[in-house]
Order: sequence, then C-alpha cells, then structure tokens
Amino acid sequence: MLSSFSTEWLAYDYDGVIWEMDYADHERRFLAEIGSYRPRPGSQGRFLELGCGLGITTQMAQKHFGVDAIGVDLSLAALRATVKFKDNPFLHFVQASVFSLPFEYGSFETVYSRGVLHHTYSTEKAFEALAKFCAPGGATYLWVYGPKSIGDNALRRVLFVAERAVRRTLRGRASGPLANVLLYPLATAYLAFNRYRRYRDPSIQPYNFQRALHAARDRFTPEFAYRHSAEEVSRWFRDAGFADIEVVDWRAMPSADHDDYRRNTGVRGRRTPTATEQSAIPRAPIADGLANFT
Repeated sequence: MLSSFSTEWLAYDYDGVIWEMDYADHERRFLAEIGSYRPRPGSQGRFLELGCGLGITTQMAQKHFGVDAIGVDLSLAALRATVKFKDNPFLHFVQASVFSLPFEYGSFETVYSRGVLHHTYSTEKAFEALAKFCAPGGATYLWVYGPKSIGDNALRRVLFVAERAVRRTLRGRASGPLANVLLYPLATAYLAFNRYRRYRDPSIQPYNFQRALHAARDRFTPEFAYRHSAEEVSRWFRDAGFADIEVVDWRAMPSADHDDYRRNTGVRGRRTPTATEQSAIPRAPIADGLANFT
C-alpha cells in the first residue's frame, strides 16, 4: 500500500485541481462535509486528517478553523506536504498508519477521513482505531466507497468485475511494465469518460493523461477497496460511542461531485463524553516527536 499510494501521489502536481474538481469546489465540499461539526469557536481543539495526500484539505481546515491541523498519510505524499506548507507553523504532516498513530487518544476535536479507510485490510477496524483519537464532545467525519459504486447500473457491475481482476493482477504494483500495459488503456478510457462528464457539467475539470492515469491507479492498484452502506458505517459510529450521527446528503455537495457522492457513503457524528469527561474534557498533548515533521 505504501508503494502504491506513494507512486500515485508523488506524480501529482499542486496545480489547482484534484480529481475532477478545482480547489474551490474541494473547499466547498469539505465545508459541507464538516457542516456544524467543526472545532468550536475559540476552542483550543486540533484537527486531524487521516489520509491527507498532498495536504490540501488539511490546509483548508487550518485556514477556516484557526487551529493546529495535522495531516497523516501512509504514503510519501506526507513529506511533499511538509515541504509545500513549511512556512505555516500551524500545519503539521506525519507519515504513519492509522493502526499506529503517534498521538494521545482524545487529542483532536475534529477528525476527518475521506476515501482512505476502505483501502485497509478492515475498514471497520481502521475506523475503530481512528475514532479513539476524537476528543469527548468532538466530531468525526468518514467517507468511504458505497454499494452503489458497484451496483448503481449494469455498466458499473461489469466494471467491478474488471476492477477485481486487474487489482488481483497488480496487487499494489502501481508502476512497471505490467502496470503500464494495464493502466495506460484504462487511463485513456478515463479521459474519454471525463470528456463526456464535462459535456454534461462544465464545472467538472478536464483530465490530462497524468490525471487520468492517477485515477486509474487509485481505482485499480490498491490491494483492498471495500464498499460500505450508510447503515453499516452509522453502526460503527454508535459502537464507538458517537451520537448525533448524520448521513451527509450528496445534494449539499458541489455539482461536480454529485454523481460520485451519491454512490458512496459520508457519515459524521459527535463522540459522547462519559460522565467524568463531561465535567473536565481533557486536552491531551500531541506526541513530542511531532515537531520533527513540521
């Protein structure tokens, strides 16, 4: 997974576009995802993004919420983000696994993870590990692949069969001769589909071949890519001690993301404090080693 996602993100540029949306649409989507589940005004809470990639969303969180924002990624993209945002003393990036995070439990008032945990060996166990870092009374947001990304129509069901076959063949190999043979034609198909989507919605950003290849790598090279319903993810939140659980409405997103968000699953909730925590919500420090990553 480290090799696959490092190959994917190290080739991506800070050029104002990620996937098929510009940064402005990403910012609007992020704020809609968080909604009112953001750090409280005047609080000393911290923001954690698990799976930060190039750090764009982590930077947006710091700008809007005015708190220390920490982005974590398994891939080497975290090191690129460190260099890119080195002049902001309130932004920090760490290369780490969700199963071994270098922070104290309950350290973050807002925890955010989008499009990442379904690529671990168990999405549920990854969420259980991540949820422990949400402070009592704090909020967590999770977006994962949903069942409609497979069964929305006959074409998607056929594509899913092809996806599983290619993934078994590559098994995390995002580069090399075999990957090129399989991924380059798929990238060409992504280019064509992107043109069709832009015909229907001009706000969708155009793919070049690099972006199309990035999309193909993301879809076909991770070893795991599970799908989960809103009901299933909501149950994980309840089991982890969260309340005020909401399934986020795809219609609140920018139009360029409507189709994708509709097929997948976004859920947010607040961690219910225990009686002891309610009287004195702790503010645990971030691990001392964090300063080495700023």
